[in-house]
Amino acid sequence: MFKTIKYTICLIALGASIFQGCKNVSENNTDTLTVCTNATYPPYEAVNKDGSLIGFDIDLANELSKKLNKKLFLRNMDFDSLILGLNQNKCDLIMAGLSITSKREREIEMVQYQGDLVKTYALLFWGNTPNNIKKIEDIGNLENKTIVVQVGTWMEEYLNTISTPFNITVKPLESISELLLDIKHGKSIAAFVETNVVANILKKEQALSYIEFPLPIESWNRGSGIGIKKSNRVLLKQIYDTIRDLNQSGVIKRLEKKWMENIGKR
Repeated sequence: MFKTIKYTICLIALGASIFQGCKNVSENNTDTLTVCTNATYPPYEAVNKDGSLIGFDIDLANELSKKLNKKLFLRNMDFDSLILGLNQNKCDLIMAGLSITSKREREIEMVQYQGDLVKTYALLFWGNTPNNIKKIEDIGNLENKTIVVQVGTWMEEYLNTISTPFNITVKPLESISELLLDIKHGKSIAAFVETNVVANILKKEQALSYIEFPLPIESWNRGSGIGIKKSNRVLLKQIYDTIRDLNQSGVIKRLEKKWMENIGKR
């Protein structure tokens, strides 16, 4: 099994990779905007060759900070630590391709900023898709019954609800790249990913194949949301109003065109 690297990095945005001291934020701070992200999910967020954070969410965070007249700081964290970090005042916002789900909305506020209703997800295979796999439950009939998925995502939670009845093993890993290596070396039979993000993956790994399957209605997702602490009502209104303005002015459409042909969520 791959060893997950734990990290918490604070840096100034706008492409700089300058390390800063990680300090907790205050809801009364009007000068800075600290955004928690997890830079393992291109094209939403990733780390480029010089160590800078790039992606759709990174550009959008810059646009938000400019509209709010705040200095932007990015905090790169483990995905499954994002909501806890937000509620512990380690940042003001979460921007990490975060799907809007009922469970998350019980913990934090979420401002929808991009994406449509998602009704399907995909099983991603290295090589040809097995002929006898017509739905996810069929994995339980194979010798290798392990499905790999990103840790802390709602997708992991969904797989855990169906794994026992269908004799499937769920293997959580930190990043898309780890998922691909895992199925490449045969440790898992398939990776569970959002259907629309497959196109971005196939551009880099043409040896892959996938099958798409429907999700039950109760597991549909309502696009991507910016996470905000429930008590931070002032910032919530500011982000809601600013996202509305960026939509109306075409900025979000421009960033989608720049970064994605198809859009995934987690």
